[in-house]
Amino acid sequence: MSDFKRSLKSSSGRMAAGVLGQIINTFGQIAVVPMFLHFWTKRAYGEWLVLTAVPNLLWSLEGGLGWLAINQMILCSVVGDWKSANRWFQNIFVVQMVISVLLFLGTLLFVKLINFLPLLNIFEMSHQDAMFVLLVMMFYMLLGWGIALVRAPYFAAQMSTRGTMVSNFWKLSDFLVIFLVLLIHGHPRLLAEGEAFVAGVWLVLTCIDVRRKCPEFHFHLREVSWASCKAVFRDGTPLFLAQAGNAFYIQGYPLILGRTLGTLAVVNFSAIRTVTRVLLQFILILTQSAAVELASSLATKKWDLYLRWVKILLVCVLGGGAVACVGLFYYGTTIISLWTHGKVVVPGPLLLLFGISVTLQAAWNMFGTLLYTANKHHLQCCIYFAITIIALVVTRLTIGHLGFESLAVIMICADVCILAISIGLSVYYLREIQFMSLLLLFNPFFYWNKIKWTIAQAKMRKISS
Repeated sequence: MSDFKRSLKSSSGRMAAGVLGQIINTFGQIAVVPMFLHFWTKRAYGEWLVLTAVPNLLWSLEGGLGWLAINQMILCSVVGDWKSANRWFQNIFVVQMVISVLLFLGTLLFVKLINFLPLLNIFEMSHQDAMFVLLVMMFYMLLGWGIALVRAPYFAAQMSTRGTMVSNFWKLSDFLVIFLVLLIHGHPRLLAEGEAFVAGVWLVLTCIDVRRKCPEFHFHLREVSWASCKAVFRDGTPLFLAQAGNAFYIQGYPLILGRTLGTLAVVNFSAIRTVTRVLLQFILILTQSAAVELASSLATKKWDLYLRWVKILLVCVLGGGAVACVGLFYYGTTIISLWTHGKVVVPGPLLLLFGISVTLQAAWNMFGTLLYTANKHHLQCCIYFAITIIALVVTRLTIGHLGFESLAVIMICADVCILAISIGLSVYYLREIQFMSLLLLFNPFFYWNKIKWTIAQAKMRKISS
């Protein structure tokens, strides 16, 4: 069996688990929005979105440390060095605990000292309820950080499918809690408590299962040292900045829209983003599934295998983006209108712009994965964070004058800049990879010759048999 077939076979389980997770996430989000709008008022749902945007924003940061642990433990365990893998996990765990405590204490001081309701345009929810929801959802986010981190030993022990399924079942349980609370006409406090309780249960279950399934892994903190913690900060801070940029990209815009155009605009944006980001989520499944194979082929210097995976990912990004943009332009308005029972109506050209933005995001995310698996992500992460902050500032200054439509244009401009920089850094740092061969993917004769070669091979096999 060739290296590529072995690599494809080992990643097929991860892809299947990722697809299942995306199906759960997509259908959960699609079902959640109309249920919120049915059982709560549109303004109450908008206030929930704005209030939980802050914990959700911080929740997105888990990739800065969770994926750092996964990548470093894979690089160590693939050569049999479990001692170094355990040392990476233990030091990352300590750093994450310190950050978690500081974040929760900071949130507690914020809700005690500042009247934040006018800042977020929240009027229906009382101050006590809003303070409780924000604190509990912050704790929920920290529990999510823990789940993301304790999954790392699964990936290092070649059980990445199991690690992905942990997240899948947790998200499924989370959606079920939301459905049950809404069905009994529950209030925001009960919903926050239910989500936090389920996250805590899954964290405990994951820790128990890791101890049982990964005998080479140890939870003790004997390998913690200041030098190792500094290495975590050195390699983890850029990833943390990248995830912070991603969090601001996802959750920063609802906060700005709620402040400038009102909570009703947040609901419209949430509906658009849920539909348009389905493409991005499927591309992320492929890149995250392939990341393990990219890291392994990089560690063993199998450059042909590495380049083959890059070509597959690029074809998926380009083909999926083209199909999604056409579908959004012609059918997106009808889908969103039917989905929200006519409460959200978005024109096709605006959906096309958001589709282009998401396609560009998928492209630069792919090149970011190449840099990340090669541990050359530092500059790209910092630049991405800076561009995202600039885009948010520009949005805050202009959207009140130019309207909601200007948001899509600003996001496209930011995505183009990030993509250009990511491609340049990949070509510069990964000189062993013949990136110029990727230009063949834009040549239609390349695909025609591939089809003819495949047909000829099939005929030869038939004749020989």
